[in-house]
Amino acid sequence: MGTNGFVASHILFGLVERNYHIVATVQAEGAYDEAFRDGGFDYIIHNASPLNFTMGSLLRTARLITCAHKSGGPSLKRFVLLGSAVAVLNEFEDISIAEKLYTEVDWNPVTAEHGIEKKEHYHKIQPSKKLDEQAGRRYMEEHNLNFDLAVINLDIIIGPMFQNVPGPHSANETNEIAIYNFMNGKYTSIDGLKYPFYHFVDVRDVALAHILVRTISAAGTKRIILVSGLISPQIIINTTRKHFPELKDRIIEGHPEQLLPPGVDPTGWDSSRSLEIFGPDWK
Repeated sequence: MGTNGFVASHILFGLVERNYHIVATVQAEGAYDEAFRDGGFDYIIHNASPLNFTMGSLLRTARLITCAHKSGGPSLKRFVLLGSAVAVLNEFEDISIAEKLYTEVDWNPVTAEHGIEKKEHYHKIQPSKKLDEQAGRRYMEEHNLNFDLAVINLDIIIGPMFQNVPGPHSANETNEIAIYNFMNGKYTSIDGLKYPFYHFVDVRDVALAHILVRTISAAGTKRIILVSGLISPQIIINTTRKHFPELKDRIIEGHPEQLLPPGVDPTGWDSSRSLEIFGPDWK
């Protein structure tokens, strides 16, 4: 569900490579009803979770699970949700002091009221992602269903874009904020430059995880944190200038030895469950 996006295009390609029969939708009114018209699904992968803050977006996953319950057919085994690390992390943490590693049992204490009050987009998506996942889980708990739910919670997704776009100016939001703004001239100084979050995952790993998790019994009902490592403006600068020297004239040098902005020491992630479920060499 939601197959015209950055992550979904990679998932779709991976499923096609594996010769699955696929019914794909885009985010449009009535798309769910049309997709379930003929029923008979084995798995549903939903990666069109909310990026805005409206009541409709907060219930999107629960609405799709409701459709799956009514029309998914008796062969439906698992509903896979692309969740988010922002449903896990603490919006109110002191970013200058690393705390105990986040795990799948953690929930962001952020509230809907907080999201309404804040103007910045990254503040609003946190209650959106949290409440959307919780609404889906609540429906699962309140109904006797023949399928289970697996949620993959991931941080900033970066990597190659698989879908066709008009040009570099059409880069998806996370690639643009984390990487492309260095190349298009928007980021002209490292001083004062910060990211809203400081961990990333490769989109190709995200897609593979969604494909694999469908059939791994141990993943049923679980949240799975998927985080690869640190990301920061300086890390992106250093990596780009090292591996793409032809871009040095377009990208600021910053302070190569200072990987994180002053006053930033982000809390890390315990990703051991992902290794337990997918195996140590799954990527």
